[in-house]
Amino acid sequence: MSARTATLSAIHTLPLPGLPGIPLPSVPFGFGKKAEEDRLPVADPVIREMLGGGFPKGELVELLTMTEASGELSLILPAVASLGRAFWVLPGVEFFTPCAPAMEACGLVLTEQLFVTPAATEEAYWAAERAVAEGTFGAVVAWLKPLSPEEDRRAMRRLALAARTSGTTVFVVRPLNLSGTATNADLRVALSPAADGETRVRVTRAGFLARTETAVVRLSPLSSLSPLTEPSAPVGKVRPFRPTHSTHPTDPSTPDNAA
Repeated sequence: MSARTATLSAIHTLPLPGLPGIPLPSVPFGFGKKAEEDRLPVADPVIREMLGGGFPKGELVELLTMTEASGELSLILPAVASLGRAFWVLPGVEFFTPCAPAMEACGLVLTEQLFVTPAATEEAYWAAERAVAEGTFGAVVAWLKPLSPEEDRRAMRRLALAARTSGTTVFVVRPLNLSGTATNADLRVALSPAADGETRVRVTRAGFLARTETAVVRLSPLSSLSPLTEPSAPVGKVRPFRPTHSTHPTDPSTPDNAA
């Protein structure tokens, strides 16, 4: 046996790290456990279990959906409500408005919500990043279309870094067709239609212990973004929030006649 072979054999027979009588730390099968105060509430018990107790606080969470109002709001509203002041970057869908009754029913305080409708995708990323970096919002919720691959990676990386630095929890809603791409988000939740009106939820946790879990649940169609043409639109309580091609914040609690 050569000296080199003997050396390799010795290396391979070395014991695993750890001292006699001291067990090695066990690695949880799921996504790991954070302190309870670092978890944000989730109404659905199945999803709550998949998330290890709730959404992570102070991190970037990416929600992938086929269309807006695919159940993502009913999923995140309890978490957003628990954080108090929130900044919303709404999708540029014509005739949409913040729906005060739906938001109040989930515990959101309307005077603590600020809404913007950027004219361009780049402005949406800019508005979200600035709100996160400001550090005065508990949560930032943004519907963000993808940019070019390189620009998208940079923008999402900046959002993730800003979230960790400021401690702001960031929820970004993006197209489902991004599910096969890499992400800078700490947590990715993909929502897709299943049979009988249910929703398939696929949860992927980033990091060294990356893991994916899938479940089929029934999410409430509740949306705090309602078309103005629907009778449920809170006339007189919420100013119609049509896209104004600006990032000027709008307060949903302002009466129509206050304009």
